[in-house]
Amino acid sequence: MGILLPKDVDSIMIVHRAGTAQDPYIDIQQTLKVATNRVILKEVPDETTKVTVSDGTSNLVESTSPKNLTEGTYYVDYRIGFVYFSDADNGKTFDFSFKGTGVLNMPASRIVLEDNQETEKTLQDYIDESDQHIQTANDAIDNMNQVVEETNEAKNNANAQAQHAQTQGDYAKSVGDNVKTNWLAPVVSFTDVTNTYTSPTHGDTVMTTTDSKVYRYQNGQWDHTQTITDSGISDVQAELAEQDQQTANLVHGTQVVQSDQSSPLKVEFYPRTRINYMGREGSFHNQGKWNNNLVIDTSTYKFGTSSGKIDNSAGTKFKNSKNGMEMNIDKDYVIVGVWAKAESGTPTIKVHLQENDSTGSQVSVDTMQKTINSNWNFYYFKVDLSAKTTKDHYKVIVEVYSFGTADDIVYFDGVLAEELTQEQFNAIGVSKTDEDVLREHNYIESV
Repeated sequence: MGILLPKDVDSIMIVHRAGTAQDPYIDIQQTLKVATNRVILKEVPDETTKVTVSDGTSNLVESTSPKNLTEGTYYVDYRIGFVYFSDADNGKTFDFSFKGTGVLNMPASRIVLEDNQETEKTLQDYIDESDQHIQTANDAIDNMNQVVEETNEAKNNANAQAQHAQTQGDYAKSVGDNVKTNWLAPVVSFTDVTNTYTSPTHGDTVMTTTDSKVYRYQNGQWDHTQTITDSGISDVQAELAEQDQQTANLVHGTQVVQSDQSSPLKVEFYPRTRINYMGREGSFHNQGKWNNNLVIDTSTYKFGTSSGKIDNSAGTKFKNSKNGMEMNIDKDYVIVGVWAKAESGTPTIKVHLQENDSTGSQVSVDTMQKTINSNWNFYYFKVDLSAKTTKDHYKVIVEVYSFGTADDIVYFDGVLAEELTQEQFNAIGVSKTDEDVLREHNYIESV
């Protein structure tokens, strides 16, 4: 049996150059327009040779910080290839020169979505089906416009007849008034007709979008005069309204999104760059930079294949574990969180975000203290660093605070220290619940 290959499918493109003589970075020039304070380069640039930005007359000045950018300055995020500008440079077009290190492009035809009827479709399939629905709606609009045009033509004819009748006396005038049509804005149902137009006059005409019926006010009441049979728009609206909305958060790696019903799909992506300063240290793949009070345990874990374990069941004081990795936090607001569970009972844990000076001495510490249970739960706290002048010597410390009981065996996983905007910081605990925080700050290893 022959295989029918799909047409017009974009390729998956993964390029990563070594930057050696055998596999050098390539010179790239782009001309891009700034929108919403940024541009996206076609490849990730080499940080060593930098990105040059020109307005055609002179070069702009590269800033080392994304904060307080002014006109003619820019900041490059060399991790993902984004270049940021001030509000004053929005809408301007600049020339960009840099050495490209590589790029990853994933076409919509390779993103697989699956429902409970064991049918497999890609995101591109749903996009194509959505285009068909849109075309159906557009066809219905064209047909409706044709009906409106014909109706307006009839109205114009009636008005012309009424003008002619004016010369024939009061009787001819009343006939003309009787057939005139005054189209009003559509409403949803007949109940909305009477509620919206409380003082109608003879000839007022309105359509209801749920059933495409046309009502005309005449002889002191609203009469159903016609039904527009081509109701494509109403059908699409009704079908989409009947479907329950479902939200799925995409996590790191390959993910299959399942639906409990066969339904039209509306996909909304909320692009946001997230950075976990803990990186792989937070997932306990190995001992890493954690001191020996914490050991790697492969029998119990929340993510991956292992977790970090602190056993203080025979201790005589609190037991903690510091991570030796120093974090360079460049934002004013941070959320620190950890997944934790007890082997039994309800012991107490503490999690610290500790600031050290350049010599390693403690300067300040922010702390969360929680009583936990034998289920995996996410515990977090937010930290305001806006008053700090430097943020490059931070460490995360986890500890079992109580001691000397069999309950003092705790497993940790998914440690994160993630930057926040001021708006996100202010919303936590006010308009955002713990469920909102967990959904928006689920564990990631890096970016």
